[in-house]
Amino acid sequence: MVEMSERKHIDYDPDRPLQEQLAQFADAKVEILRDPNWVGFMRVAMGVMVRDPETARASLAEAKKQDDYLVLWLRAAHKDGRLTIPDAKLASEVFWSAVGGAFFWPVVMGTAPRGKARIKLRDEIVRGFVEAYGG
Repeated sequence: MVEMSERKHIDYDPDRPLQEQLAQFADAKVEILRDPNWVGFMRVAMGVMVRDPETARASLAEAKKQDDYLVLWLRAAHKDGRLTIPDAKLASEVFWSAVGGAFFWPVVMGTAPRGKARIKLRDEIVRGFVEAYGG
């Protein structure tokens, strides 16, 4: 399986629809959730993090570093005038919080949306994000 951070390395393309590009970011994050070994690891890791807040903070900080590609993408879309994003790091956090809430936690808890329901939810997150930050 390709490293998750590599999947999320998506360069801004001024000729492609914003929604299509943002959907790629969401899909890259969701793709790792299809690996049962990774999901099992995350379930065990959650137990460790609940008991050790310092480990949780360090893990979250490392995970945020992997989201830097979206920050770069958002800055490029802002510079191009297609989105209005004065704080790309904050906007990135908003996007990943929506994706994580919709897909990460449900997978870890065993209740993830599948098939058309997953795509519909992803598209709604992307649509809402573009609408909120529209240029």
